[in-house]
Amino acid sequence: MQVARSAAGKDVDLVQLAHAHRAEAIEIASVHDAAQLLTGHRLPARVPVAAAAMALDPAARERLEGWYVEWQRRLADEWAPLLQLEQAGRMPAMVTSMLRVAHEHAARAEAAHRAGRLVTAHGDMLVAWAYATAANRTHAVLGKLAAGDLDGAEAALAALDPGDTGLAAGFGRVVAMPPTTIAGHLAMLDALEAALRGWAFHELAAETLHAATRVLGDLRGKPRSELAAPSTAEAVAAVVAPTVLRMLRTVAEAAIAEHELALAPDQGTACSCAPAALARAAAAYAAAAAAALDHVEAVLVEPLARKSQISVDDARRQVAAIEPDYLLAAQLVRSASAGLPHELAASWGDDAVATGLLALAAGEAAYRSAALVLAKYESLGVHTSAGRIDAVNHPPAFRALLAGAERAARAAGHAAQIATGAIPVQARRAHQLAAIEATGSVDDQIDALAQLWAATAFSEMAVVLARDCN
Repeated sequence: MQVARSAAGKDVDLVQLAHAHRAEAIEIASVHDAAQLLTGHRLPARVPVAAAAMALDPAARERLEGWYVEWQRRLADEWAPLLQLEQAGRMPAMVTSMLRVAHEHAARAEAAHRAGRLVTAHGDMLVAWAYATAANRTHAVLGKLAAGDLDGAEAALAALDPGDTGLAAGFGRVVAMPPTTIAGHLAMLDALEAALRGWAFHELAAETLHAATRVLGDLRGKPRSELAAPSTAEAVAAVVAPTVLRMLRTVAEAAIAEHELALAPDQGTACSCAPAALARAAAAYAAAAAAALDHVEAVLVEPLARKSQISVDDARRQVAAIEPDYLLAAQLVRSASAGLPHELAASWGDDAVATGLLALAAGEAAYRSAALVLAKYESLGVHTSAGRIDAVNHPPAFRALLAGAERAARAAGHAAQIATGAIPVQARRAHQLAAIEATGSVDDQIDALAQLWAATAFSEMAVVLARDCN
């Protein structure tokens, strides 16, 4: 990171600053490199566990199988009306596109399930459900519009929004039972990350919901023939479909949050973590996340604002609409001082373990998301086509980054095994998913990198909890 932001809010070139003071700026990658630079001696390297040690146990695989079956059943409920849509023809392009994505992911899920790749099968089945449901819900809005029922169209759209009340209830279910073991703390942390992702996507969806409602409102008073025209359906679908997808992402993340609690039962090494210790760890992650987000804005947001001659806030919204990791990082950094998570933490109280875990989940997830954005756009120079990453400017660097992340995940797993007696199931699942995605497209490999970082993070968190447990 050659450019950093000063306390005064100015971008500073660290290399030039060092030269101006007759010094040299050196970028170091790890604590081991820093120790060697300062002392001339290398610290003992962390020893990774064998890849086989990162495999999932039968109980975890059984739970993944249950999730797959659940999302498969939900998808089956959507196929009958979708078949009628396909047979009717003349669907808006956006609905046709969502149908295609649903079919593609359903086929991928079934193939992965047959091959025993449960870590990817249930995820693809969930995506298939989301797109199939979005196609049905979007078509339902368009059907009411074509019939001249604008009130019904607006109501159908609004019904998808769980609102803050629904989101708060989801958070409440996650933290209802205070954890009593390290496994329980990690499960709640993982579940809270999912709930926070749902909240972040809901924030963006709420903005697009208002825009879609305005589009429908502008059609009031138009003749029935215009409301039923294919051109009207195309225009409305282009606004409604993204909103529906984002709302369904919120619904899916809420379901995932509850699944995560079941993935790792609150069993094993007893742990009662002091809220103050959680708060200290959360503060460290929050500071790192805020600094990383500032750098992301210097790399992505501010150049876009200057180039497009728009405000920084408008540039933030544009980047958030196309880069989910930026959206997540920005919303989670903000959640420390505003928004529903901040309000929930205040209601739970500073002495609640749930408050500390919520802050820790937000800071850790925000930092990982911001780091991934920087890796994509600053370190690797990604290229996108049709919304997917299809190339990077520096393939050798990417391969080295993936290999290093994979080894680091297994090394962190070893540290967790020593500290707690087990490698967290969250880390093992993420490592298994990364191993599959690393053999796929460039877009899949980017997600593999994110999964490896998540695996490392959960193992490191297990070590932190073991240290701070009473």
